[in-house]
Amino acid sequence: MDNKENFNTVINLIARQPWVGAKVAELSHMLYEECKCTNSREMLLKIIDNFYYMSRQEYSEKLGALAEEIMSEDGYGDDAQIVAMAADSGPDSSQEITYNLKYVFTQKGWLSFSGVNAFGSAYKNYKKTGRKRLYVVDDFVGSGQTVISRYNELCRVFTHGKVDGFSISFKVLVSTEHGLDAVRNAGIDISAQTIIKKAIDGFFPDEIAAEYRSLMTNLEVGLSQEHEGIVMPSLGYNGAQAAYCREASNTPNSVLPVFWWPFNSRQEIRPTMLHRAMRDA
Repeated sequence: MDNKENFNTVINLIARQPWVGAKVAELSHMLYEECKCTNSREMLLKIIDNFYYMSRQEYSEKLGALAEEIMSEDGYGDDAQIVAMAADSGPDSSQEITYNLKYVFTQKGWLSFSGVNAFGSAYKNYKKTGRKRLYVVDDFVGSGQTVISRYNELCRVFTHGKVDGFSISFKVLVSTEHGLDAVRNAGIDISAQTIIKKAIDGFFPDEIAAEYRSLMTNLEVGLSQEHEGIVMPSLGYNGAQAAYCREASNTPNSVLPVFWWPFNSRQEIRPTMLHRAMRDA
């Protein structure tokens, strides 16, 4: 590509994905310094073209829809508690969701809102309030394995506590299609406001998808394979191949790491379109 063609390519992409406009330098670095062939560039442009970007406005709308979904169920008011998917008190997106939902529910008329900031506190909250209808919330589900493990542990604790008639449902803003299927196949109730496909396997025919997976893993060779004991999640955590981001928010590790992994193979910091706190990686 010549400079004019490069410019036109980026301008056309921004027209379809306006959030990219603030990331032109980082995009150009990835396309024209890290990519070694035209096919790799074309692949990345197609993946970005299919990215699901959630703005602050859409985030607010999704929260409202999630709240209304819960409030549409009979008897929620005196028996429900909102449970963050987080395992501990460390900053987590599910805690942000829980905190923001407190306002949304109150605004919509649920004045006896009850919630906890870590899933391990749900049983303690039940002992205090008697609420045994659990709605576990988060912003994103990738492979679904965390949901399954949280469900199994909550079932163990409430069963051990001899709690009759407890229920557990998961409510998330965004989920991958395969993550949702994995959770439902495990017999767990879950809903998502938006469902996304795998960025490669979900959008391209098998032959092209195989080529793109190979091109993507070749690009990942240019990334550090680990940093301070944290392994670079090839193709996203558990191969999730997610192409998703939320405005001004920590990027899930299910997202393809070429977009957010901050170190190259020489352990130097590389410019990235998206960002994730490395201790969460």
